[in-house]
Amino acid sequence: MEQSKASISLSEARWAAIVESADDAIISIDEHQRITIFNHGAQITFGYTPAEIIGQQLSVLLPSQSRSAHVAHVEGFANSAVRSRRMGERSRVAGRRKDGTEFAAEASISKIVGPSGTIFTAILRDITQREEASRMLHAQAAELREAHERIKLAMTATGLGLWERDLMSNMVTWSDAMYRIFGRDRGEFDGTPNAVLSFVHPDDRSEFRGTFENAIENRRSTFEHEARIVRPNGKVRWIYQRALMRADPDGNPAEILGVALDITDRKRLDELARQQALVQSQKMEAVGQLTGGLAHDFNNLLTVIIGNLELLDMKLEDPASRDLIRRADEAARMGARLTGRLLTFSRKRRLQPTVLSLNETIVNMMELLDRSLGEIVKVNSQLAFGLWLTRVDASEIENAVLNLAINARDAMPSGGTILIETSNVTLAASDIVQSEDTAPGDYVKLAISDTGTGMSPEVAARAFEPFFSTKEPGRGTGLGLSTIYGFVKQSGGFAAIYSELGKGTVVNLYLPRDQSGAQIQSASALVGETVRPVDETILVVEDNAQLRELAVRRLGPLGYKLATAASGPAAIAYLDKGQPVDLVFTDVVMPGGMSGLDLMRWLNEHRPDVRVLLTSGFAAELVSETAGAGVDAPLLRKPYTQAELAAAVRETLRGRPQGERTSAAKT
Repeated sequence: MEQSKASISLSEARWAAIVESADDAIISIDEHQRITIFNHGAQITFGYTPAEIIGQQLSVLLPSQSRSAHVAHVEGFANSAVRSRRMGERSRVAGRRKDGTEFAAEASISKIVGPSGTIFTAILRDITQREEASRMLHAQAAELREAHERIKLAMTATGLGLWERDLMSNMVTWSDAMYRIFGRDRGEFDGTPNAVLSFVHPDDRSEFRGTFENAIENRRSTFEHEARIVRPNGKVRWIYQRALMRADPDGNPAEILGVALDITDRKRLDELARQQALVQSQKMEAVGQLTGGLAHDFNNLLTVIIGNLELLDMKLEDPASRDLIRRADEAARMGARLTGRLLTFSRKRRLQPTVLSLNETIVNMMELLDRSLGEIVKVNSQLAFGLWLTRVDASEIENAVLNLAINARDAMPSGGTILIETSNVTLAASDIVQSEDTAPGDYVKLAISDTGTGMSPEVAARAFEPFFSTKEPGRGTGLGLSTIYGFVKQSGGFAAIYSELGKGTVVNLYLPRDQSGAQIQSASALVGETVRPVDETILVVEDNAQLRELAVRRLGPLGYKLATAASGPAAIAYLDKGQPVDLVFTDVVMPGGMSGLDLMRWLNEHRPDVRVLLTSGFAAELVSETAGAGVDAPLLRKPYTQAELAAAVRETLRGRPQGERTSAAKT
């Protein structure tokens, strides 16, 4: 008996040790709801010490508003578990800590009926954090579902279709929008890639299949493509697809997720824009041919007018008469500048760069700008002292300044101020942002700014594009800035634009500094230098009798021996006689089936010792033919002055190798 009592005492001690060391809260109550056991885990969970809680009613540990309900729940749960033999099952209960805070617990309750009465033992685990985490997960899941629904609605609104291709099963899943895009019912699509391919236009199927095969083979993370599809009613639509490749944990392609969009309307607009651009280009080409032809004829007339005015000026001594000649000469030269702009507009001339002072060009244009821009626009200039010389086409830079000033005026419908500035700029390699457009070096900068309406960043970014214009139809061709940009680039410089809405615009042209050391010399000085006895013969070839006579009257006083021919064949006949000739001065455009270029080719083959100087008011053929002529001949553009003719003849003759003398024709 003594030994049996000792064994029981030992078992109770072990049980007490196990209960005390458990992490969960273990609580026992008697049949009167008094707490009899309160382990260490219960102390941590509820915040009471055993001394404070042993002997107290269970209700102390339950929420105050529902203590009776919880007591009944505990007893009822225990009785139910005994009857159904489900002892140890867990139930959710609520608890109250010493500090008054409440928490959720998961409880397993046992009921023991013995000689000393009924004992309930509860093992509780605080699940507050777990439930909070669960609530957060549920909330996040709800948010995700809501976001997914919003995305689906947005996709539906934008017309985007969603699709997925599982690369393991090789099956394709479509969203409802995909069926609408392809115009198909669900029964028409079996979910295979071949079914998708059968909906694609026959001409696009090979590229369509190749896009996917290439993406899978090369494990491309993203890819996109466009293709035509054919709907059941036979209508062809364009779709754009963008896809994302997802890999499995081993890095192998697992599935492709994509979106599709019907872009048929955009394609139609693009095609319409291309057609409009083609029509515009053809129209501009037709206008260019017309203006180029008019400029050619007009230049011939101006050459006669200016030339005869020069000859009259040499003979008259009356100041009043000479003043009239001067005014007529100025008008004729203004006409010459106009034809130069017409040729530039029609793109029927090649650049003829010369060394010039940009400051002098701006000063000479101020009167023209004032007349062209109107009274409500004020033009100011700020020209740098000691400005470097630059080497560009003089007519093109004048045209650029005039076009930029007119653009600035149009941006100031209520009036404003245009500022023209020049400066020296040296760009280091570190200053270059757009390396493909600029290069380090010295530049002469021309800046034309206005106080107008300005442009948005999107418009400014496209300002130099051909045919791009913000002006209403009939007021702009969209070629002004693009022509200027092309001229500056061809000259070795670059252009940049800066604009802000409501503040104005500034266009900066960076022209290359001339490093040749050449000095600007007046044309009249060249005439005086050339007038001296010379032993050189010039053959003038010109079909226009007035121009031919004028050339002779201009060259004669310069000391040259002269001969004339009315056509290319006549010139060859003269040269075949063995006549000594140092220079052939020939018009480019002549009737009779032989142009000045044809004559130049003949001379290159039969009389390579003879220099050639070309002249024309319409030099379009030089662009396409001079490169193939085998001869690099200088061109004197009509109309020209006596000084310009003298300079051109002198420079052409100086090009002959040192010591070379005129010889007779080869036999």
